[in-house]
Amino acid sequence: MRAYLRVVFALTAVTAIFLYNYFEYSKKAEKSQQLSHRLTKLADNINNQIKGIETSVLNLASATVNAFENQDSFITRVDKTQYQISDKRLFRINATSSSAVFSSNIIPIDDEFLKTAYLTEAIETHLSQIELEFSVVGQVYYIHHNSFCRIFPPFDVISQNFIEEDFTCCHFYYLADEKHNPEKNAVWIDEPYVDGTGRGWLISCIAPVYRQNQHIGTVGADLTLELINKNWTLSSNRFPVLLVSDSGQIIGGHHEAFRIFSFPQLVNHNFLDTIKLNSFLPKHFNLKNSQVKEIREISTKILAKASFRTVMQTFDKKYLVGSQRLEKAGLILIMMTESP
Repeated sequence: MRAYLRVVFALTAVTAIFLYNYFEYSKKAEKSQQLSHRLTKLADNINNQIKGIETSVLNLASATVNAFENQDSFITRVDKTQYQISDKRLFRINATSSSAVFSSNIIPIDDEFLKTAYLTEAIETHLSQIELEFSVVGQVYYIHHNSFCRIFPPFDVISQNFIEEDFTCCHFYYLADEKHNPEKNAVWIDEPYVDGTGRGWLISCIAPVYRQNQHIGTVGADLTLELINKNWTLSSNRFPVLLVSDSGQIIGGHHEAFRIFSFPQLVNHNFLDTIKLNSFLPKHFNLKNSQVKEIREISTKILAKASFRTVMQTFDKKYLVGSQRLEKAGLILIMMTESP
């Protein structure tokens, strides 16, 4: 009888352990499936918007070429009284609902220069449509090789200090040229940089404008980090997320994700408030520079793979972590959730 009871007890214990492990495995599998589903859904949504922005920027480049090819018909319809020259720079006055125009003083303003200003009025609709269609786009522009710029939405260009700036030396211009982009494709600048017109940190999609096989200018759309975080639901997603560049630089994310990955404490638990500080240093918000060895090792795998899944131990908790490289723009989406 005792032997029988011992057998029954042993079988009961084994069954209990099996059922516990089974249910734990099921919970973990379900959580992992939820993570993958949400990660894929958000990545698909962002991918679709990125593709749309890239296509629109390429169409803007084509429209700019068309404006140059048909400049005579466009120029005759332009109200030239809108343009004025001050301190050897060209401006457009009363540009409250249309694009702003400005230049530096490094190139003399002659008739050819003025023609560029006049004929590019033909692309105004394209500039405004891109900014209106894509909620993450903060501004859209065309920069000519003579440092003339047409940009939408308009802003107070006279107060900006562009007096002696050569825009062709800026990466948002030259990365589209023959040397850096011989394929003449759209180019994504996925490393955040500070906008000179005051829109804060941003990334960009640019494309070259060619005429007679010569690179004459660059069109672009700037995606501000503020609009990215708000409109791609990075800061409000149910599962904490991070969006990073190909080099591991943080583009945005949920405050809880910053904590899990051991980044410095955010101002007001908000990445956007943090990057507004004069003391903000991007290197402190890069996956490769984490002070935690395990996070650096996981980050290396995340940055090297098209997709990645792992379990990470941090703050006495385990987290399921998934990543997915977006199809374009050189961006990687990381999502995490507490492991059962």
